[in-house]
Amino acid sequence: MEGKSLGLDQAGVVSENKRAVDWTSVPCGTETILLADDDRAVRMLTATILEKKGYTVLAVCDGDEALHWIQERPDDFDLLITDMNMPGINGQELALKVLGWRRGIKVLLVSGSMETLEMLEVLRREEDMRFLEKPYTPMALCLKVREVLELS
Repeated sequence: MEGKSLGLDQAGVVSENKRAVDWTSVPCGTETILLADDDRAVRMLTATILEKKGYTVLAVCDGDEALHWIQERPDDFDLLITDMNMPGINGQELALKVLGWRRGIKVLLVSGSMETLEMLEVLRREEDMRFLEKPYTPMALCLKVREVLELS
């Protein structure tokens, strides 16, 4: 699958393959998100998109740092977004640990590779967890974040 080119201009207009997205139609929120992704560019762009939509985002570079923040501030986060394939503790392990400590937190797993069939089994067992395939568009990201946050 070929990746999409994403950009965010000064006015907050997101370009997806040269198509402008009506930024006002993208869902927004005020929740606090912990974002773990070892790819700096993806991490920073994802955080910027979500912050432009009103979310508070703490972006970290790996699972160990995410665990640190969850232990330090367990009640501060409404959503964990984590890449599945990171060095050290991977996204699935991170998600399961976090859900074990803090029931009720929502989790969005993201990955560009679909070798994670066992992850799909985890998704069937965990009602507070969902998956988003990379590369994702800003619209897809915001829609999925809103969907996960609204899970009851």
